[in-house]
Amino acid sequence: MGKELVTAFMTLLVTINPVSNVPVFLALTGGKGAKERIHIALRACIVATIILLFFLVIGQIVMEVIGISPTPSASPAALCC
Repeated sequence: MGKELVTAFMTLLVTINPVSNVPVFLALTGGKGAKERIHIALRACIVATIILLFFLVIGQIVMEVIGISPTPSASPAALCC
């Protein structure tokens, strides 16, 4: 489970890429005060979390409806026969 959690976290980190989003955030909130920037960042995090959770639930339902289910990873030798 620990390896899967690290893999999921790294995938999410690479997808979101917070390091390269910092300059974008600063450019878009350039004329705002520190308190307003914090408010904007908090709202953005909440909205992103809601979107991710929505697709987590809906994606699982959609995959079940079309017949895709998670399977344990098999060795290449087991896949050939």
